[in-house]
Amino acid sequence: MARQILKQSPTNVSAMSALATALGAQYRFREATEALAPLVTQPALVRANRGEALPALLQLSLAHQQLAQYDEALAAVSAARAALPSGEALDVYEVQVLLAARRFEAALAVTDRMRSRTPDDTQAQLLHARALLGAGRGAEAITQLEAAARQHDDDLEVAFGLADAYVAGKQFDRAVQVLARIETAGADDDRLTLRLIGVYES
Repeated sequence: MARQILKQSPTNVSAMSALATALGAQYRFREATEALAPLVTQPALVRANRGEALPALLQLSLAHQQLAQYDEALAAVSAARAALPSGEALDVYEVQVLLAARRFEAALAVTDRMRSRTPDDTQAQLLHARALLGAGRGAEAITQLEAAARQHDDDLEVAFGLADAYVAGKQFDRAVQVLARIETAGADDDRLTLRLIGVYES
């Protein structure tokens, strides 16, 4: 159906997105990127269909990441950013691409900007810690996450992030302590079991 619509209306963004979704479900990511490519090359199309085009551009970025095409993935995020009055909301997506590409210093530059804007935002803190770990600055990541855990002692994501940082630093006893506190708090999360297994296998 989406292909038929695109034959009649090649710039129908909803049809582009629907086709890319169907292709992605079949792991045909290269074809999915081709279906959405006009959104990067035609900024006017994005501006005219902002509500549909912005999520489609993020969909395009994810498809490029599946193909390890990180420059193209960043270009899709940049195209989405250009269509917004303020592109700050897209910082998270940019960082995720940079982390996948192992461009940790570039990721740190973005997370520094995010943290300066919203110092208490746990997502920014977690992304910053991941970038620090990737850049080989594990001790800094642990220090930051320990502070975040004190400030947000009921935040599961922060606790998991701290446990992961301890494991990366081979501080397994501390990782177990954090995970045990999560278990004691009654958290029902499959990630808890997986992490405990990972620690004991390390």
